[in-house]
Amino acid sequence: MLKDLYPDLYLPPEPILTRWGTWLEAAQYYYENYNKIKNVLSHLEDEAVAINTAKSLFEKPNLRNDLAFISDNCVFLAQAITQLESQSVRLTENVSTVKKFIEKVEGIPGSIKYKRFTPTGVEKKYVCPVCGRSYGYKKNLVSHQKYACGTEPTFLCNLCNYRGRHKAALKVHMFNHHHINKLDPLVTAQYQCVTCGRCYNHRAGLWRHQKYECGILPQFPCPYCPYAGKRKEHIRRHVQMRHNSDLKE
Repeated sequence: MLKDLYPDLYLPPEPILTRWGTWLEAAQYYYENYNKIKNVLSHLEDEAVAINTAKSLFEKPNLRNDLAFISDNCVFLAQAITQLESQSVRLTENVSTVKKFIEKVEGIPGSIKYKRFTPTGVEKKYVCPVCGRSYGYKKNLVSHQKYACGTEPTFLCNLCNYRGRHKAALKVHMFNHHHINKLDPLVTAQYQCVTCGRCYNHRAGLWRHQKYECGILPQFPCPYCPYAGKRKEHIRRHVQMRHNSDLKE
């Protein structure tokens, strides 16, 4: 129905549960194409639960205003998240991105605040006597006192100078920066990028990193939206997930 009424309009993006930026991008899409999507829904006679739910949402008087607010004030979050997820960005650039992010959040009109959330109904009754931070569960306080409060990071990466306060953080670091999916003290990197310091176990990995990623702007544009990827497999996955299509060679 969408392609019949609006052949030039690409399919709505499909947000990924664990990637917050995709939800903001979806909100922007629905704001920019609000009337078109609403018109498409009015032509659908299917009694499916999802369609009826969508119709009821578009009948809410404040929906368009809420989408407009998100589009005007919050879409930059998706761009910041994308930049922070990039593996070729230097730490100093990420710090600068976070600072700009905080400034923009503080400038958003209304009562939006950023804070640490605790499950509803859980009282933060466990307080650290040293720094005053509070937790809803005792195990979180114990972990804070053992690994974080007034202590130096104890989990060291044997391939670079990274130090983590938790074993899980070290695992994430090893996977994201060294492409190693386990903590093995015997693993050593054979190939290291002289520009950013990232390490690889195979020459091909270092070659791919230097040719497409390190200090290089994304060179593979999406044919449907402004997104661009640094590697062809990235743009192929993007087109499949966001536009429900296959990238033509």
